[in-house]
Amino acid sequence: MRYYLWKMTREEFTQIARECSTLLVGHSRKTVRERMLEIAESPLAEYRTDFYGVGGYLAELELEIAALLGKEAVVIMPSGTMAQPIALRIWSDRAKNNKTAFHPTCHLHLHEHMGYKELHHLEALLLGKSDSVFTFEDLQALSDKPASLLIELPQREIGGQLPTWDELSAITDEAKAQGIRLHLDGARLWECAPYYGRSYKEIASAFDSVYVSFYKILGGLPGAALAGPADFIAEARIWMRRQGGNLFNMFPTAISAKLGMDHYLPEIPNYVAKAQEVALLFAQIPGVRVVPEVPPTNMMHLHFQYSDADVLDAAAEVAKEHSFLTLNYAAPIPGGSKTELSISSGALAISSETLANLIGEFGQRLTSRELLPDVFITIGIDVGGLRKGFHLVALKGASIVGVYKTRSTEDALAWCLGQGALSVAIDCPCQWRPDTGKRLAEQELYKRGISCYWTPSRSAALEHPKDFYGWIQNGMALYHAISNSYPLISSPASISKPHCFETFPYAVSRQLSGMERDKEMQRRSILTRFGIGQSELVSIDFVDAALCALTAQLTLRGQTLALGDEAGGWIVIPESDTNPVSSS
Repeated sequence: MRYYLWKMTREEFTQIARECSTLLVGHSRKTVRERMLEIAESPLAEYRTDFYGVGGYLAELELEIAALLGKEAVVIMPSGTMAQPIALRIWSDRAKNNKTAFHPTCHLHLHEHMGYKELHHLEALLLGKSDSVFTFEDLQALSDKPASLLIELPQREIGGQLPTWDELSAITDEAKAQGIRLHLDGARLWECAPYYGRSYKEIASAFDSVYVSFYKILGGLPGAALAGPADFIAEARIWMRRQGGNLFNMFPTAISAKLGMDHYLPEIPNYVAKAQEVALLFAQIPGVRVVPEVPPTNMMHLHFQYSDADVLDAAAEVAKEHSFLTLNYAAPIPGGSKTELSISSGALAISSETLANLIGEFGQRLTSRELLPDVFITIGIDVGGLRKGFHLVALKGASIVGVYKTRSTEDALAWCLGQGALSVAIDCPCQWRPDTGKRLAEQELYKRGISCYWTPSRSAALEHPKDFYGWIQNGMALYHAISNSYPLISSPASISKPHCFETFPYAVSRQLSGMERDKEMQRRSILTRFGIGQSELVSIDFVDAALCALTAQLTLRGQTLALGDEAGGWIVIPESDTNPVSSS
């Protein structure tokens, strides 16, 4: 029997995972009762409870973490999502400058619905390329001076990469010289010490403020600590109260964090060594790439040249036969799929021989499936009027292989052919409004809560006094010019040969990221999540073209929906659950 976990319900997936006695990722599982008993049976449970952030063991833990990080004070908060924007807000208020800088894959930018902007009115300056750590040169190239610079150590979205100590020192020294406050996103700071060979205090010493998490490698209950100067922390407490984070009691969080610090921190060098052993085993499987090649911490990403369904199918078969859970998820990306591994106590309990056998069997089952072909080139085209013309972006997997701007439909076709594109996605209606009424595709978008302008009939467009629909006429000319080489899809299934289709960047954004509040920023965030760099996307027109090209990639993988009918044409959009990464 074959098990396709990605297609299963959450309950079915959970049931299969619960049956596994051996885990490669994370700590060994505990029930709610076991976790609560650990807290209740700890000597720390003899303390009196804290009261709205004052007293109890909470106060002692704040002092301990402050000493561990070499900072004057610490406040414990419910989450890093609350703590980090507060830190950046304070630094911006003090500098009277609402700009902050961070990497394009920063958690605040990708996974918090732009809370830093919506709640704290901060403006982000994105620093560096989305697939690597930013550099000293990237900092020097900033056109505006930010009030603060956030540095994540390690960078989770790119597999846990770290700058070298010399590179980090050069960046922090330059920021200080410019009068920029430094904030450390230390969600996984605990795992960095072996790579740097320095204490947490030494690593944190260059930073004005530091955030650390309790529930990741420490295995604690949800919670976070924000560290910094005493006056900074006093102000952070006020902001925590304003945002509803000053809870009546936090003793369970404090006690579980301390238990995790005592139990897991001494083991982290062993987790890192085990992670490097695991990385070597996966690197031997054809069609699997480990990112980074040699993990500097206990985490890594695996990029598969196999579909997410096949990856999870292979993992499920191993789980059923050996009660071994190889990975927790596989998510689609252009050209294949990916997962994230964080190696800790679960893997440490497995002997090297057993681990090699289990991962080897996963590899055998995976490679018995169909290796996805070399990634096809897709092109997205943003359509403007005669003066603006066409903006084109060519995408191969997650790599932009070309950008082009032209007013000529013939030049646009020649460029598509020159790039060797299989699929061309165009941001423009492919059919005028039919005589029977509104286009069905647009009506179906509306039913999904995705608004759009209703495409007019051809006669109505031509009669408009201000040529409002000239851009659609330009798009129709493009469809006609490329029709011999890239015929318009005639049905959702007709995508095996070179083709073109209509898509809609706003709908793409809504499907992949929910409500759109900041058009360009949110669309760039989607591209970042899929690992697509943006240094060549110098305008929103190129960003939209890249979103179209991404939609074409997803279409070739069968991860899109085609809305409409023959009469009014099809609009292709991603499935709403298409997401390359989890967000925790």
